[in-house]
Amino acid sequence: MKLAKTQKHSRKKAKRRQTPEEKFQKEWQRVLNFQKTNANLRQQIEDFAVLVEQEIGDCETKLCQAFCNQNHRLANFIAKKTLPQYMREALLEWIEHNLNSIMSNPFSHNVNLEDLMDVLHQNLEQHEKNEFEKFEKRNPDLASEMEEVLEDEDIDSLVEDLFDELEDDFVDEFDTEFEDDFDEDLEDDLDWDVDAKQQHEMDKLLKSSSINKLFRRLAKALHPDLVQNEAEKEQRHHLMSELINARKNKDIVKIMAMYTEHVGEAPTDLFNNDFEKMTKLLKFRVDQLKAEKEEIIHENPRNGAIYYEFYDPSPKKVQRALQRRRETIELKMEVLDNTTSELTSLKKLKPLLRAMAEQFHMERHFRDPFLFDEDEELPF
Repeated sequence: MKLAKTQKHSRKKAKRRQTPEEKFQKEWQRVLNFQKTNANLRQQIEDFAVLVEQEIGDCETKLCQAFCNQNHRLANFIAKKTLPQYMREALLEWIEHNLNSIMSNPFSHNVNLEDLMDVLHQNLEQHEKNEFEKFEKRNPDLASEMEEVLEDEDIDSLVEDLFDELEDDFVDEFDTEFEDDFDEDLEDDLDWDVDAKQQHEMDKLLKSSSINKLFRRLAKALHPDLVQNEAEKEQRHHLMSELINARKNKDIVKIMAMYTEHVGEAPTDLFNNDFEKMTKLLKFRVDQLKAEKEEIIHENPRNGAIYYEFYDPSPKKVQRALQRRRETIELKMEVLDNTTSELTSLKKLKPLLRAMAEQFHMERHFRDPFLFDEDEELPF
């Protein structure tokens, strides 16, 4: 005979509500866990960058050097008097493309670009002199005025123009060109309201005995006199300065963050009736750590680029990716070396520049079809 379930067994067990202290303890542990996760991620990114450099660093450096060598060869054609203007523009775009390939490579720090900059500077300067001589022959009456203009021109700025776009190598490609001012202003206002409310709560907490006790306990734990090592003493002096500045700036979240990092255990004996307020601050700290986790990969642009490009939880997939990169570098090196070896005269360079100018012309057509004039006569 099957008995019916009694009301007692069918009733769901009610979940016990956590006490303010238990909620505080839970949030405190979340802060500790996120701090540990972020620290591990920083170390993981650094270790991974070292691993990748050991695997393909030499290959990447040779590739950057190959681009640099090609630019040395190309730069010597900038001031050639018989080079048509449209070809000179294509030549400068070619040089800029190579520079971008060097500067966007995380391993380019091993390549010395000073000599290349000098060669570019000299040839651009010579080109300007050649242009002035042409102008002087055609317009002898205006030559003196033109000379004054050229004297005011800083030739270094012409070289710097080639590098202007290279400073944003690690900018997010999905960044928009325009910002919505209204939404941005509204967001700023909302942030100000939240910050003002939170600051008011912090000001009240700062006056409480709980925070004063927390500050004193942390200061005692960090006191430089507790250690003998001079380097550690110096580090503790720095931490004490941070702590004092945090109190001066009423930055309770910073004080609690330092406490979790350097003391660890939750100071439940200090807070008495402040558990709910302190739990709110811990939640805010968790949000900070979550945002920090998203930004850790960008803290070191070079290591972040390597991590973003090659990292995978599977070591086998990482090795396959690195092998593919080695193969790609070999192919690029072969093309670069072959092309550079052919750049021995203007006669051999001109067909390459003509083809490149045609390519640039078509690319501009696809980028700006409404601005493209189909009846435009090309110079080649």
